[in-house]
Amino acid sequence: MAALLAVVLGACGGDTPSAPPSTALDEVDACALLTAEEIEEATGIAPGAPDDSGPASGPPMCNWPAADNSHPFAVSLLVAPSDNYTSFDGALARWQESAEGMGMEFDANDYREVEGPGTVNSWMEEAGMLQAHRGNRMVQVFAQVAPDRDGLAASTALARHAMARLK
Repeated sequence: MAALLAVVLGACGGDTPSAPPSTALDEVDACALLTAEEIEEATGIAPGAPDDSGPASGPPMCNWPAADNSHPFAVSLLVAPSDNYTSFDGALARWQESAEGMGMEFDANDYREVEGPGTVNSWMEEAGMLQAHRGNRMVQVFAQVAPDRDGLAASTALARHAMARLK
């Protein structure tokens, strides 16, 4: 449930319009934002071919399976609108407001502010997922990792690569 709530709230827009992106969201190729080498270096898992077969009406998303089937997948990457957050506390308050407005439970303890590539970065330990918000974009990384790797470090490195390629 925490993972679903994180996806819904991370992509929630506010009442104030965001600055227009230089690339329309429906033109973003999520599979082009990471390379196989970057994924393997960060996660310790060699990825298979990327798969962008999510819903056509959904936000840009890409999944890389583990090439050797040792894990259900190596990385899942989602790019969604964001609210131009300037602080973690402001983002957390907005996420709580959105959850309550949808009749969903919200636990602020599920979200931890971390250093990362965004202006606001949130690590959801239980879900193993990082959301990095910068301007009107959010990059969400869900990475499986080899036993000798750290999930937060891997997700942060991959979010940095993805954000660097977003135009």
